[in-house]
Amino acid sequence: MSKNLYAQQSKLPRLPVPALEETLEKYLESAKPFLSTDEFKNSKQLLDSFKDGQGKLLQQRLLKRASEKESWLIDWWNSQGYLEPRDPVTPYSNYYFYHRQLIGNNQPRVAASLIKATLAFKQLVDTEELEPENIKGTPLCTHTYQYLFNSTRVPLRDSDKVVKFDQSNKHVIVISNNRFFKLDASNPNNLESQLQHIIDISSDKKGDAIGSLTTENRDIWSDARHHIQSISKTNSESLKAIDSASIIVALDESAPISRDQASWGAWVGDGRNRWFDKHQIIVYKNGKSAFNAEHSAMDGMITLRLNEFIMGALASKKISLGESTPVKQLEVEELKFELDNKAREYIANAEKHHDAIMGAHTMDVIQYDGYGSNLIKSKKISPDAWVQMVKQLAFWKLRGRAPGVYESCQTRKFLYGRTEVIRPTSNESTEFVRLMRDFNASDDARINALHAAAKRHLTYAGWAANGVAVDRHIYGLKNCLKEGEELHPALKDAALARSNKWELSTSQLSSPFFDGWGYSEVAADGFGLAYSIQDKSIRWTITCTNGEGKDLGHCLTESANELRELMEKA
Repeated sequence: MSKNLYAQQSKLPRLPVPALEETLEKYLESAKPFLSTDEFKNSKQLLDSFKDGQGKLLQQRLLKRASEKESWLIDWWNSQGYLEPRDPVTPYSNYYFYHRQLIGNNQPRVAASLIKATLAFKQLVDTEELEPENIKGTPLCTHTYQYLFNSTRVPLRDSDKVVKFDQSNKHVIVISNNRFFKLDASNPNNLESQLQHIIDISSDKKGDAIGSLTTENRDIWSDARHHIQSISKTNSESLKAIDSASIIVALDESAPISRDQASWGAWVGDGRNRWFDKHQIIVYKNGKSAFNAEHSAMDGMITLRLNEFIMGALASKKISLGESTPVKQLEVEELKFELDNKAREYIANAEKHHDAIMGAHTMDVIQYDGYGSNLIKSKKISPDAWVQMVKQLAFWKLRGRAPGVYESCQTRKFLYGRTEVIRPTSNESTEFVRLMRDFNASDDARINALHAAAKRHLTYAGWAANGVAVDRHIYGLKNCLKEGEELHPALKDAALARSNKWELSTSQLSSPFFDGWGYSEVAADGFGLAYSIQDKSIRWTITCTNGEGKDLGHCLTESANELRELMEKA
């Protein structure tokens, strides 16, 4: 048995601490589209003052931390970015993938197939036989694979924790009609029969919506969990069975038809028949399926690989259930919860709070079939840069100004690397949009501006991937401030801060096996904007609470058409 998964870890470089002067130059340059002439002058003076004063001190502290730790960032990032925020993990942290329908419409058969394929991937992770990823020969950090299975996020007051359980646990937890079942998945030939059995015995009565508690404010959920555990040993054992399971499988009563319906169900469902503290597979009544990911321990590329393995194995018929043999002894155990009035009040409040939050949200899936990466590449432009410029133009159409845009970029070429921010809004992108909006501008000028904007985008993406972009460095400097010390005005400057108000929170994950993916907005009046670029299509999933999702979708389609028309003149 060859143990490959973590073999490269000891050879990975550490995340660098960028040069202070370079970061501040990049920060000012990326903020320029948001600043008036006077504001730019003032912000430059503030940053120069910071560089020569407090910035130098904080940089020294950060360099010292980096010399003493394997990663100067990871502990801060995991805690402050994921485990300490008290907002509900759904919709504000978890994300989803909606699968293409590949293997029919029989719910228990689809669920059994997905479980078997998932456990095949788990076997590769557990034995460490899984090959680590690399980009052009550069190995990527695989540290977070250990939390893919048999782990959970546990709610605690002030800060949650991620707990890893024995990987030899092969059971999965199946949720059906709000009721929880522990399923021994060690015999794949029995899976379909057992899942049908679960559906049959759970159909008569809906359970108390224990799962809704995972949609609650984390402090409230912590209190509720503590109370439920205090009621009986049975409750504690049921929670432990859930926590330690390989994965969660939610069998839904709903049978969505449209992408919008299926995507909403994958994102949040009804908030009851789910368990958002763990990764979960969702199978609808009509056999459509999805995956909801708990985000605190890992980012999308790991769960993407799992889902591509699952769907690829099923598409190529490498996973066979064999004969679905009836069994004398079903390996299904219903998990019991003994609840009192206080516990039921926690559940009722969680349902009410979740419904209020999601009642304010909209989701619009825009499937654009005008063209995709094939056409974009034929114009000698990066597809990602092109699609980011479509978004810039669309936002200008909607609101008449440049957007603050976050684009996620993985930094897994470094030990314990997670993500950095690409800042797609630039002087070049702003000039491109200005020319597109100027009816007197020439097509040649617009085309040149698009190429310049795309080139700048790739430059910034390179900085992000190499750990020398702006946002994580400034985050690290702020964390080096000691108690009682006042943060320099440069890092509190309202004008500069416009560039990092993430009105468009964007991230690209593309797979031929997905019919969509998405997550929440991060700014109150902004948009979550997950996107995928296929050979002949582009898909955006727009989430927001501002009621402008359909308007932005219209502007994206219009802008995508305009870029095609422009480049066909080239």
